[in-house]
Amino acid sequence: MYTTKTLLARRLRFLICFFILLPATLSINASGYADPPEFIRTNTIDLKRTQTKSNSKEYLFEINKGEQFYVDINIRLKSFQMQPSISLFAPASAQVTGSVVISGSDFTSATAVSFNGTPALSFTVNSSTQITAIVPYCATTGAISVVTPSGTAISSGSFTVLPDVTMSVGKTQICNGDGVLITATSSLNTSGTALNFDGAGQYVNVPSFNLNNDGRAITVEFWVNIPSTVTGNRTVFAATNTNSKIFHAMIPANNRKDLAWNYGNVLAAGRLSTDFTPYFNKWTHVALVSAGRLGSFKAIYINGVEVARDNGLSEGAITNGTTMLKIGDDVSSTIRTYFRGSLDEFRIWDKVRSPQEIQRDMHAIVPASTPNLITYWRFDEGSGTKISHISGTNLDGTLTAGSATGVPVWQASGAGLQPHISWSPAASLSSASGATVTASPSATTTYTATATYPNGCTRSIAQTISVSQTGTFTGTASSDWNDVANWCGGLPTAATDVIIPANAVNMPQVSTIANCRNLTIENGATLSLINGADLKVNGTFTPSGTFTHTDGTIAFTAAFGTQYIPSLIYHNLVISGKNAIKELQGDIEVTGNLVLTGSPLAFTFNLSRYNVLLRGDLTLGGSQSGTGFIILQNSAIRSINIFNNNLEHSINFEIDNPAGVQLNSDLILNGNLVFKSGIMSGNSIILNGNLTGEDITTHFKGKITKTLAISGPGTYSFDDMGLLFDNVGSGNWGKVTVSRYNGVPVQNPRDKNKESISRQWLISPEIPANTAVDLTFTWLSSDDNGKDFSTGEGQVWKSNDAGANWIPIEELKAITSNGNMRSIKVSTKSFSSWTISDINSPLPVTWLSFSGKNTHAGVLLEWQTATEENSSNFIVERATDGKEFKPVGEVASAGNSHHIRSYQFTDETAAKIPILYYRLKQHDYDGTYNYSKIITVPAPFRVVDFVQAYPNPCSRELHLRFQNPVAGAVKVELLDLNNQVRSSFLIKPDKKDQVLELPHLPQGIYLLRTTYSDQILVMKIIKQ
Repeated sequence: MYTTKTLLARRLRFLICFFILLPATLSINASGYADPPEFIRTNTIDLKRTQTKSNSKEYLFEINKGEQFYVDINIRLKSFQMQPSISLFAPASAQVTGSVVISGSDFTSATAVSFNGTPALSFTVNSSTQITAIVPYCATTGAISVVTPSGTAISSGSFTVLPDVTMSVGKTQICNGDGVLITATSSLNTSGTALNFDGAGQYVNVPSFNLNNDGRAITVEFWVNIPSTVTGNRTVFAATNTNSKIFHAMIPANNRKDLAWNYGNVLAAGRLSTDFTPYFNKWTHVALVSAGRLGSFKAIYINGVEVARDNGLSEGAITNGTTMLKIGDDVSSTIRTYFRGSLDEFRIWDKVRSPQEIQRDMHAIVPASTPNLITYWRFDEGSGTKISHISGTNLDGTLTAGSATGVPVWQASGAGLQPHISWSPAASLSSASGATVTASPSATTTYTATATYPNGCTRSIAQTISVSQTGTFTGTASSDWNDVANWCGGLPTAATDVIIPANAVNMPQVSTIANCRNLTIENGATLSLINGADLKVNGTFTPSGTFTHTDGTIAFTAAFGTQYIPSLIYHNLVISGKNAIKELQGDIEVTGNLVLTGSPLAFTFNLSRYNVLLRGDLTLGGSQSGTGFIILQNSAIRSINIFNNNLEHSINFEIDNPAGVQLNSDLILNGNLVFKSGIMSGNSIILNGNLTGEDITTHFKGKITKTLAISGPGTYSFDDMGLLFDNVGSGNWGKVTVSRYNGVPVQNPRDKNKESISRQWLISPEIPANTAVDLTFTWLSSDDNGKDFSTGEGQVWKSNDAGANWIPIEELKAITSNGNMRSIKVSTKSFSSWTISDINSPLPVTWLSFSGKNTHAGVLLEWQTATEENSSNFIVERATDGKEFKPVGEVASAGNSHHIRSYQFTDETAAKIPILYYRLKQHDYDGTYNYSKIITVPAPFRVVDFVQAYPNPCSRELHLRFQNPVAGAVKVELLDLNNQVRSSFLIKPDKKDQVLELPHLPQGIYLLRTTYSDQILVMKIIKQ
């Protein structure tokens, strides 16, 4: 065919391997071959023809470059596989054994599919672009991979493996000693396949089976599904040794719908049977148990429940030896009772399994290592003629065909098996395996359930059970503290340590009486006091969680040691406990009342810096210490009550209550008293600290006392009590006690409009130094009591008899004002009661003294007055019994006087009796009057003693001894010091000694008055 024009042509043969599909035109690089023409190297070749050879194709190409040039190129084509790829998978998540469709390209020759590195249980290549894979046991979330000869494709996204094992716990918080059910549940059905026997000759032969237990205990378990149409006797299994048949079971049996079980004796007399009628046409678990010839009993369990038992059947003598086991046929060559139905999960144990063990494992795949498991066939091969044992040795079985029916048929099992569940730790569990166990831990424990799958892999899940000791609130029944069902170990007592856990079902509320020792509120927990609650804490209170106190009382009652009071907001708070120290851990607020009580009680502010903000009433008892403050703050009047007025209270008070504070008991205060707002009034205060902050609208109204040691020169300040003591004479006065009376003016009884200011001072030195002192008295303008100090002067008054009489000191003195404060200064050498008035408010007549004595002329009475106003005269009155006074004389008075006046009067008519009583009646010109004190004067003569009294002091009896027996009656009277007759006797002393019974009289001093004829004798008697 070629012309001469082709003489320049040469045939070139190239062996070229292509790994792409051959295109219509092909660029060929001929470099590397001998002398390739330039146009061959660079030009395009067009396909002209092909010639097929054995392993290649010969292509004829026309190379165009102005003229034809023919080249024969031998191209050997290798088979080509493209690199696989994964584009998507669906679903994106599934449990193990779930089906997943994988889409992509070039899957045709796939050799493996894996889920995060775990090979799929199985997979099917549907096409070059699709594979269906089964999620393997114990797969984990991650990428899916597909392997082909050309490479491996890995998904860009992760496949999520859904959990198939879950754990449920009856409750995660239990009391010590309680039990709780824990259940591990798998949603995975691992039943696999089963064998179906047609009853016409199909069975499984296990020729090397060897029981080798000499007739001891045995348990055989299997799952079975038998159609109700089956008739006759059908052998489920049978085994024999060299001597005889050793165990055997039939369903049906006895030519009726029975299950029959034999072990060691196949005779009817040794057979245990039960009706199987209810269990046909459904998958049923059967367990056949025998204690062997040593135990002599048989039992049948269906679905874990015992349905038949006989304790009197003889098992006979069984010898060991190689046996043969047939499943689905009798071992006898003459008796062929082929089984009809389905079987799965065939197990043999060399022990009597308990009902609990049977129920626990009937739905589980039992591990091959389980103790006492002789052999176990799962029937999960799914194809072929061999069944493999997963325990024991040499126990593989062979599927055997009947005369015309073939071998048993593989089918899906309906046994409903799940992975085997094992538990750890085994301690405190009712069982170490099984889906459900009972846990009874004594301490908080984490239990782990491990599921074992058919391929041996495992998956675990854990749950922690918190164990609470006595005193833990569970809240199982309600939030009521007093409901015993809510507590571990019963209702708490004063000796119980209480914990309120964060995981309690309900959070506790206290609405009645509650007690505990230590109290802990865990972080996340809440304790509420409501509706009149009364909670007593006898130990440590640790409120890591929330403490809500809207009503009722919490009391800290520890009797010894230090009890800490947390920094919280309380409603009513009681702090008590003999011999204990109570220490604040921070500032606290009490919205209700605060009671500090104990005998004694040391109440300490921690680090001397914490305060109590009190919005209710305060009750003080015991003693306190510290430099923190109790701040009384509210918009309503609050009160302070004291348990024991004689106890000192080392505490600081701040009064910040515009409505005022009422002091209902006398208070000895060693701390400071600070006023911010409001008036404190009521009983008296002995203040050993400082008084500050008083002003018109905020001060103490009542008696307040303070003591300073004063010796040597210097000015001593009694703070806001309004006294400056300038010891100009340098005298040693010892301890000087000043009592200030606010709101208590001195009143002129004859003119109610004439009073002093509403402030008095009582100054009492320990030592009468009688040296010069300058006193500066200061008072609030609100204490002026209507006095007119517009002239800038005032009068200082002094009383030496506790306010009965008042003496003006010096003349009118200048008053200094500083804001709301007024001051006045005087000099003195002695001390008593003091007050201030203006010039228009003189005080009433003041009695400086009144006394009497016997003289030869009669009873001389003397008296003095410090001041008199509008005084007319003095009437002298006398009484012989201290009650009935009669006038005995009159003395004219000075009228008006601001100087000391002296008076005297002699009672010449005084009766000759042992005691006389006198008083003065002072008349004014306006007809008003007042009395002096009453004085007594002994008789001016002595009567002859005619009786003696002994013993003196006396107790129950007083003896009277007369000088001589007297005729007639003697009147004997016992009077108290107020001249009141307490006992009276009328005796006839016919002998010298007389006895008076005195058990009814209390202890004290009495006057014995004896009257006989005109003689009266008075003597002092002491009754013990």
